[in-house]
Amino acid sequence: MVEDGVASLVPLEIKISKDFELVRYNIPADTPLDKLEAAMRRVEASLIPLPQEEIEQRLTVLAMLVTIPKDFDDEILALKRRILAEKLQQWPADILLEAFDSVEKSCKFWPTLAEFAQHCDWKLRPRKLLREELQKRIDYR
Repeated sequence: MVEDGVASLVPLEIKISKDFELVRYNIPADTPLDKLEAAMRRVEASLIPLPQEEIEQRLTVLAMLVTIPKDFDDEILALKRRILAEKLQQWPADILLEAFDSVEKSCKFWPTLAEFAQHCDWKLRPRKLLREELQKRIDYR
Protein backbone atom coordinates (compact mmCIF):
# COMPACT_ATOMS: atom_id res chain seq x y z
CA MET A 1 0.00 0.00 0.00
CA VAL A 2 2.92 2.33 0.63
CA GLU A 3 4.12 1.78 -2.91
CA ASP A 4 0.65 2.64 -4.27
CA GLY A 5 0.54 5.78 -2.13
CA VAL A 6 3.91 6.95 -3.44
CA ALA A 7 2.96 6.04 -7.03
CA SER A 8 -0.11 8.26 -6.70
CA LEU A 9 2.22 11.21 -6.05
CA VAL A 10 5.26 10.58 -8.24
CA PRO A 11 6.01 8.48 -11.33
CA LEU A 12 7.45 5.23 -10.04
CA GLU A 13 9.27 2.62 -12.09
CA ILE A 14 9.86 -0.73 -10.39
CA LYS A 15 12.99 -2.71 -11.25
CA ILE A 16 12.66 -6.46 -10.68
CA SER A 17 15.37 -9.11 -11.05
CA LYS A 18 15.06 -12.17 -13.26
CA ASP A 19 14.14 -14.03 -10.05
CA PHE A 20 11.20 -11.64 -9.57
CA GLU A 21 12.79 -9.91 -6.60
CA LEU A 22 12.54 -6.18 -6.11
CA VAL A 23 15.87 -4.60 -7.00
CA ARG A 24 15.11 -0.89 -6.83
CA TYR A 25 12.74 1.90 -7.67
CA ASN A 26 13.36 4.63 -10.19
CA ILE A 27 11.82 8.08 -9.98
CA PRO A 28 12.41 10.54 -12.85
CA ALA A 29 14.88 13.32 -12.04
CA ASP A 30 12.43 16.00 -13.18
CA THR A 31 9.77 15.09 -10.61
CA PRO A 32 8.61 18.25 -8.77
CA LEU A 33 10.19 18.73 -5.34
CA ASP A 34 6.85 19.21 -3.58
CA LYS A 35 5.65 15.82 -4.88
CA LEU A 36 8.91 14.16 -3.79
CA GLU A 37 8.59 15.65 -0.31
CA ALA A 38 4.95 14.57 -0.01
CA ALA A 39 5.91 11.05 -1.07
CA MET A 40 8.79 11.04 1.43
CA ARG A 41 6.40 12.05 4.23
CA ARG A 42 4.17 9.14 3.26
CA VAL A 43 7.08 6.69 3.35
CA GLU A 44 8.40 8.09 6.65
CA ALA A 45 4.92 7.75 8.19
CA SER A 46 4.90 4.08 7.14
CA LEU A 47 8.12 3.48 9.09
CA ILE A 48 6.85 4.52 12.53
CA PRO A 49 7.26 1.70 15.07
CA LEU A 50 4.91 0.62 17.82
CA PRO A 51 5.68 2.16 21.20
CA GLN A 52 7.83 -0.13 23.33
CA GLU A 53 5.13 -0.39 26.01
CA GLU A 54 2.63 -1.74 23.47
CA ILE A 55 5.17 -4.24 22.15
CA GLU A 56 5.82 -5.39 25.73
CA GLN A 57 2.08 -5.86 26.26
CA ARG A 58 1.85 -7.98 23.13
CA LEU A 59 4.84 -10.03 24.27
CA THR A 60 3.10 -10.58 27.62
CA VAL A 61 0.06 -11.95 25.80
CA LEU A 62 2.34 -14.05 23.61
CA ALA A 63 3.94 -15.51 26.74
CA MET A 64 0.53 -16.92 27.67
CA LEU A 65 0.22 -18.64 24.29
CA VAL A 66 3.64 -20.28 23.89
CA THR A 67 5.74 -22.62 25.96
CA ILE A 68 8.18 -20.84 28.26
CA PRO A 69 11.39 -22.70 29.19
CA LYS A 70 11.44 -23.97 32.77
CA ASP A 71 14.52 -21.91 33.60
CA PHE A 72 12.67 -18.63 32.85
CA ASP A 73 11.59 -17.15 36.16
CA ASP A 74 9.51 -13.96 36.28
CA GLU A 75 12.60 -11.77 36.37
CA ILE A 76 14.24 -13.43 33.36
CA LEU A 77 11.00 -13.34 31.38
CA ALA A 78 10.54 -9.63 32.16
CA LEU A 79 14.11 -8.92 31.07
CA LYS A 80 13.72 -10.93 27.84
CA ARG A 81 10.40 -9.22 27.13
CA ARG A 82 11.91 -5.75 27.63
CA ILE A 83 14.99 -6.42 25.51
CA LEU A 84 13.01 -8.09 22.73
CA ALA A 85 10.56 -5.16 22.75
CA GLU A 86 13.46 -2.72 22.31
CA LYS A 87 14.79 -4.72 19.36
CA LEU A 88 11.35 -5.08 17.76
CA GLN A 89 11.06 -1.31 17.44
CA GLN A 90 13.26 -1.49 14.35
CA TRP A 91 10.20 -2.51 12.29
CA PRO A 92 7.14 -0.41 11.42
CA ALA A 93 3.99 -0.92 13.46
CA ASP A 94 1.86 -2.55 10.76
CA ILE A 95 4.60 -4.99 9.77
CA LEU A 96 5.28 -5.91 13.39
CA LEU A 97 1.59 -6.46 14.12
CA GLU A 98 1.40 -8.91 11.22
CA ALA A 99 4.53 -10.61 12.54
CA PHE A 100 2.96 -11.02 15.98
CA ASP A 101 -0.01 -12.74 14.36
CA SER A 102 2.27 -15.08 12.43
CA VAL A 103 4.51 -15.80 15.41
CA GLU A 104 1.50 -16.59 17.60
CA LYS A 105 0.36 -19.14 15.03
CA SER A 106 3.73 -20.69 14.24
CA CYS A 107 5.90 -20.60 17.38
CA LYS A 108 5.52 -23.21 20.06
CA PHE A 109 8.23 -21.72 22.26
CA TRP A 110 9.28 -18.21 23.29
CA PRO A 111 10.27 -16.56 19.98
CA THR A 112 13.66 -15.16 19.16
CA LEU A 113 14.44 -11.92 17.38
CA ALA A 114 15.36 -14.01 14.34
CA GLU A 115 11.85 -15.43 14.17
CA PHE A 116 10.38 -11.93 14.06
CA ALA A 117 13.00 -10.87 11.49
CA GLN A 118 11.87 -13.69 9.19
CA HIS A 119 8.40 -12.19 9.10
CA CYS A 120 9.45 -8.52 8.97
CA ASP A 121 12.64 -7.94 6.99
CA TRP A 122 11.30 -8.74 3.53
CA LYS A 123 8.27 -6.51 4.10
CA LEU A 124 10.42 -3.59 5.20
CA ARG A 125 12.81 -3.75 2.24
CA PRO A 126 10.53 -2.02 -0.33
CA ARG A 127 9.93 0.88 2.07
CA LYS A 128 13.66 1.33 2.61
CA LEU A 129 14.28 1.24 -1.14
CA LEU A 130 11.54 3.80 -1.70
CA ARG A 131 12.99 6.06 0.98
CA GLU A 132 16.48 5.77 -0.56
CA GLU A 133 15.25 6.64 -4.06
CA LEU A 134 13.16 9.56 -2.81
CA GLN A 135 16.06 10.88 -0.72
CA LYS A 136 18.35 10.60 -3.73
CA ARG A 137 15.92 12.63 -5.85
CA ILE A 138 15.37 15.23 -3.12
CA ASP A 139 19.12 15.61 -2.55
CA TYR A 140 19.62 15.93 -6.31
CA ARG A 141 17.49 19.09 -6.21
